[in-house]
Amino acid sequence: MNPHSPIAAFALVAALALPGYAQEANQGAVEAVAAPSLDLADELYAYVELVDAEFGVRNVLYADFGQNGEPAAVIVLDNCDDLGCEWQMVARKENGYEPVGGAFAKEVRVEDVSGAPIVWSDGVTWGYSGDALYILGGLLEGRVAFDASPKDVAPLNEAIPDLNLDAKDAIFYELELTTKNPGNERVYMLFGPAGNYGESGNRFFVTSNDGEVLVDAKSVDAPSIFRKPDEAGSTLVTFSAGQMAMIDLE
Repeated sequence: MNPHSPIAAFALVAALALPGYAQEANQGAVEAVAAPSLDLADELYAYVELVDAEFGVRNVLYADFGQNGEPAAVIVLDNCDDLGCEWQMVARKENGYEPVGGAFAKEVRVEDVSGAPIVWSDGVTWGYSGDALYILGGLLEGRVAFDASPKDVAPLNEAIPDLNLDAKDAIFYELELTTKNPGNERVYMLFGPAGNYGESGNRFFVTSNDGEVLVDAKSVDAPSIFRKPDEAGSTLVTFSAGQMAMIDLE
């Protein structure tokens, strides 16, 4: 969750039993939203309406994201800029409805995967476990990684003289990630002395077909990579030292 998000600081607790509250009272805030046919809890409607009054709500998407019989909502805030709008999923926890995570996107929608609703956010897909929001799928899922040879790591050692990468401490994936560079890019995952950064995860690189280093970052496990909606590049999602980051490749 973005700690600087206004909704993340919106500490609304427990069941919101508002006197005389009914579903119809919320129609002004979400009248343009086509909600799934769920028995939505009054407290969730109330939560959305209070967020709308406090910060402004652009859109709301309702579904049983946790597949636990309890409705949740993706609230798209009305704080849009060139990156899109912030969205936050709110779900019922021990003390009531609260944010469980989110991101920025120009387009957000709910899709069905094997009967379960997921969040599609500018090409990046998110699932909800009933406890936490998580990245779902990606271009590397099910893809075989190659063991690196000395020839494979030579461009990295040349580009970064103090790297001293041994081929046995690297694997790589090969796939097309950008539109500006001809051919496939490579995603190198590093291990051992050159790659292990403790809680920050492992260092990884993305290189172009001619060996240029396009990305030098760290992530716990391999980055999740998604094709952008307009096919004009890719988005890499990384997790390092408890923080999520998104890297655009065009």
